[in-house]
Amino acid sequence: MASRTRWLAIPVVIVIVLAGAFAFTDFAAAEHRTNVHDKVVTTSTNEASMSVPATLHLYVVGSDPARKQVERTLTAAFGDRGVNVRTVTDLAPEYDRPVVLVAVREFHLSYSPVSPSATVSLGFEYAPNGNVTRFGQTGVGTDFDAALVDERLLNGHRVQIVLNEENTLFRSGEINLTDATTGVISWPGYRAHVLETAGENAVASLLSDAE
Repeated sequence: MASRTRWLAIPVVIVIVLAGAFAFTDFAAAEHRTNVHDKVVTTSTNEASMSVPATLHLYVVGSDPARKQVERTLTAAFGDRGVNVRTVTDLAPEYDRPVVLVAVREFHLSYSPVSPSATVSLGFEYAPNGNVTRFGQTGVGTDFDAALVDERLLNGHRVQIVLNEENTLFRSGEINLTDATTGVISWPGYRAHVLETAGENAVASLLSDAE
């Protein structure tokens, strides 16, 4: 009886080990069918051109844990392009360097080891002069409301930006990603693939044509 019990226990151990591997180990032998669509709108005056900043502030709004994951991914993607990122959690109306406002509007990962899928939507606003005052105002001269910034970013509400001698360029955009993967892939491996693809494309869109 004891011998039979030991033999029955072996399949149980194998299942536990495999489940642990898929849940906690980053590995993949899969084919990704990933589609990314982006839209970028640049408003400028005085022949202002986009440039790659040495340092910028990054503010990400959305539901955790996706918000934190996107924040880390974007920080790494900017770092790969030589841009130092300072994350912001309590948004102020003005900064001494460029600011990127990012909204995680949709982040849905449906996981299975052989056929996971994902849908991700990110929106961003970029202020090279560090002034995001208008995003938190209901009208010119009204008080700045950080909660209003979050609402506008998440809902994709356009904010009218007035350009002048100090504020000569503004850029808005969005990234929409869908993925359907087949093969064998772990949960950490799949999550990393989706996050890195979304982050790299968001940074590439923001810095497109930048000098």
